[in-house]
Amino acid sequence: MFGLGTRTNYTFDGWTTSSDGVIFAEASGAATTFAMPANDVTLTANWRYRGSGNYGGGSTEPPTTTEPPTTDEPTEPDEPDDPPEDDNTMQIGGGTLITPDGKPPVKNDDGSLTLPGGGKIVIPGDDDGNGGVTIDVPPGTVISDDGKLSFPEGSGGASITYDNGFTFAIGEDMTIILDITVPRGYLVIADNPFADVGESDWFYDYVMFMYTHGLMAGTGDDTFNPNMTTTRAMLVTILYRLDGCPDVNGLDNPFDDVAAGDWYFDAVIWAAANGIVVGYGDGLFGPGDEITREQMAVILANYINYKGMELPTVQTPAFNDESEISAWAAEAVKLMQAAGIVLGRPGGIYDPKGSATRAEIAALIARFIEICAKI
Repeated sequence: MFGLGTRTNYTFDGWTTSSDGVIFAEASGAATTFAMPANDVTLTANWRYRGSGNYGGGSTEPPTTTEPPTTDEPTEPDEPDDPPEDDNTMQIGGGTLITPDGKPPVKNDDGSLTLPGGGKIVIPGDDDGNGGVTIDVPPGTVISDDGKLSFPEGSGGASITYDNGFTFAIGEDMTIILDITVPRGYLVIADNPFADVGESDWFYDYVMFMYTHGLMAGTGDDTFNPNMTTTRAMLVTILYRLDGCPDVNGLDNPFDDVAAGDWYFDAVIWAAANGIVVGYGDGLFGPGDEITREQMAVILANYINYKGMELPTVQTPAFNDESEISAWAAEAVKLMQAAGIVLGRPGGIYDPKGSATRAEIAALIARFIEICAKI
């Protein structure tokens, strides 16, 4: 008996002989026997080419030459690491990563992904109010194998948009973590830059949320001034940022005490144009005035109306100082209280004419965002 080995990318296709009368025990078998006649004979092993195994298959026809190639055996290309479902879409961190056409993610040696053309991550919402988030990231973003997003210097960072239209500017020095165990499906982490805000403070989480989401900044290089009172311009600016800083070109300025070039100018004329603020009358807005708690409730209620939202309500007892709430603010205060956005002060009072500190505003807006995100 005699037989053959194997040839890469070829299939054995039987034996033939130059002499009649040769009978093979199994002419189609790579191992066979035959009876040797008295004369010399030539036995030929026939091979059929079956393709190189490249992506997309290969030709099932043999190469044009009748002889096997004399160069090295064909080699298969390296397979891409974890190819996405298509050229620009893949599942990641409980959401869908979508990159521009022709600029798919590149897998690095450490398992991370680099996004040459940037992209967005869409985290779908559910009936419990979770998810409903789109994260837009710049070119050069790196996603680690444990779901941390980091951004290149000079990129400007990322933006996060909720399905209800709330928009947050995430600085390039911050890190977004994709985490399906938290309600929105992500976290934003950053070093605490404020010397006057500590982890033991009741407002710490609120302030850090507002800071990492681009809604509030410090009042100095390393201070937040949590006990500083909030002005009317400050609150309006927070809501303007929350709405994604819309273009204000072409909008009229109805206030004599708000001038182009003021840091709050765009926010105030945007708010006035959308019925969020109306001012005191006589062309005055009072941007530097301390905002009262009842004014705060009215501005938030107007913003909710502008967004077309309907807040959830629960039965709550009336504030003990309800009679002191101005008639023009009473409905707004009740709306905010019933939704759990505004809370009373010790003694069951609302203190409508009292001012609100920056820490209180941070807490109020953070609660406001959490509640509205579930609508």
